[in-house]
Amino acid sequence: MKSARHLIWSFASILLLVCSVPSLAQDAAPEKPWRFVVLSDTRSDPCAPGGESGVNGAVLGRIARAVASEKPELVLVPGDLVIGNAYKCAPAASFDTQLKNWRKVMSPVYEAGIPVLPVRGNHEYLSRDYFPHDECRPLRPNPEALQIWLRNFGGDVPGNGPEGEKGVTFAYPHKNALFIGLDEQVNYLSYDRSWLDATVKASKRQHLFIFGHFPAFSVMHEDNLSCNTATRDALWDAIGANNGRMYFCGHDHLYDRGEMADAAGRPIRQMLVGNGGAPFYNYSGGYRDSKLKPEKRIISKPGYLVVTIDGRKATAVLKTIDGGKITESDRFDYTLPQ
Repeated sequence: MKSARHLIWSFASILLLVCSVPSLAQDAAPEKPWRFVVLSDTRSDPCAPGGESGVNGAVLGRIARAVASEKPELVLVPGDLVIGNAYKCAPAASFDTQLKNWRKVMSPVYEAGIPVLPVRGNHEYLSRDYFPHDECRPLRPNPEALQIWLRNFGGDVPGNGPEGEKGVTFAYPHKNALFIGLDEQVNYLSYDRSWLDATVKASKRQHLFIFGHFPAFSVMHEDNLSCNTATRDALWDAIGANNGRMYFCGHDHLYDRGEMADAAGRPIRQMLVGNGGAPFYNYSGGYRDSKLKPEKRIISKPGYLVVTIDGRKATAVLKTIDGGKITESDRFDYTLPQ
């Protein structure tokens, strides 16, 4: 009798474990189109009034209300939510207070019950090096800053990332798509390649969307994933081979859409959505990597990207905000092959 009870409890424990892990297998294709939003680089200008809060509340507040009205099923945020420790003009609020300020400004989205999936940018890393503007030099980690981030956002994302990155790198399956948020700080300007490869290979979903803070191919700043070209190229090939056609990022404070094919010739767009409220960079120069083909650049217009999924088709629309007016400023789409 004792052995039988033990067997029953063992079976129940296994069943509970299996049922609690989000499946990467393909859900039934949704009958209706659905959408998600991408916005990034919402930090304040430390030299502007109110900059000590860490967040550009005026711009992000307008974006948050507009995003909530879009009724997306989730929101991706590729980093630099707040200013962190990069203050030169005024004392900063604590990092914990800045993150709480961000959540407060984003309350229209949270109160609508829309999941928000952020990853860290360089401003959330709070390196004791401050900011090294010498390209690819690794930053020293700040374990305290990581714990503060996890207290504020760790419960919002799946804890299924690689060891040492749980709560900051994650896979989020939703309907016929798999979303992967990459923390490109733990492995500075790179990521855990073995975890990513295993995760995308396990997925049977139609679409793959990967996002991280840093551009894969340099637009303006020189600190980006091209500092580690082998893992960067492997990322691009993994995106293309697994039905991904867009990589979302921020870091440069503007909007930029460029196209780069993977090794098999599949076109992938680098979607740089860094126009969420951080001080704009009026960069009109060319790409540092000449192989990246320019398609669209918009400077000095805050906004967010709406992506609509309709079966195998994805349509991306940039919406910019000028006062109370919302304008469609860029659009493109693709349809995955059968």
